[in-house]
Amino acid sequence: MRTKIIKMVLLLLLAIAGFALVFWVAKNMPTKQELRAKQIIQSFIDSKGMDIEPGTEEYKIFMRGIVWGEYPELTGNGSNFVKNQEELDYVLDYAWKYSGYKGLYGDYNELDTEEAAPTTESNK
Repeated sequence: MRTKIIKMVLLLLLAIAGFALVFWVAKNMPTKQELRAKQIIQSFIDSKGMDIEPGTEEYKIFMRGIVWGEYPELTGNGSNFVKNQEELDYVLDYAWKYSGYKGLYGDYNELDTEEAAPTTESNK
């Protein structure tokens, strides 16, 4: 009887561990969007002859540069790397995630703001 209970407990623990492993893998598996963004960014890195490897401090700084718009050839209008707004969003989300900013500030959300009207005599 005791052996049967021990076997049941072990089986239950193995099942829980299996489910936890499946959820962990699913959560940490890159999405199609993330894979596409990485591909676009790597293409840019290769075309510029940069020697930057993912996971390094240099890569993190490079990602921050992308977020701040320091590479208009990559993220600007007429880019040969980003074909549409959707891909630009992928690249910016990826850069945000790997810049270290996500850990500090959370998810990347582009501000939806309107430009302020210039001050005139009538609206002072």
